Amino acid sequence: MRLTILSFERFSNEIYQGNRYFQNIMEECVVLHDADPTVWPDCNAVAALDVVAQADRHRAEGFALVAEFLGSAKLSAANGWFRKAAFDLHQATERLYNIALLVLLGRTPHTHNIVDLRKLAESASEQLRVVWPTETKEDRRCFELLRAAYNKSRYNRHYRVAASEAAWMIEQVEYLSDLVNDACDRWIDGLNSSRDQLVKIPTTDGADDRR
Repeated sequence: MRLTILSFERFSNEIYQGNRYFQNIMEECVVLHDADPTVWPDCNAVAALDVVAQADRHRAEGFALVAEFLGSAKLSAANGWFRKAAFDLHQATERLYNIALLVLLGRTPHTHNIVDLRKLAESASEQLRVVWPTETKEDRRCFELLRAAYNKSRYNRHYRVAASEAAWMIEQVEYLSDLVNDACDRWIDGLNSSRDQLVKIPTTDGADDRR
């Protein structure tokens, strides 16, 4: 057995920084003696910190992949590889809807169907509903080509994408990326505001590291 001595400030700071070891102590252990009136870390505040951290992580990791898919799609389109461009754009679209759902709702279904993902994401954020125009037959055809790209671009020899259709897809996926990023910003800003009302993270003094 080893006795560990920490200041209250250090203990609280570890909890607010998301250290699960200290969070478990807070949740499961019993205070034997409280020498001074003490405001212990609020469990709701700790949960708010976890949600913000997860949302930031989902957005950062997701947009890194989106950048790769968009870059690959543009390179493929520039070389005339429009089937490959369509596949990469489908992957970027799928990832963008996954980001929106993970950040806004904390969950996303395991599916490659961008129509299903679109419906869920647009229910979570109305601003995403303006991305895909449907006024013309060409608009509807381009979205259908994007929807079908996950399978048909690889396995159907009759699947064709024109240069203008690939350009339309790139433009709309970039538009979707901007809107998803904005929706995530607004949501995370709201979480931070709520968290700041709950959390006042104490500063750590220099004498907290003794064991």
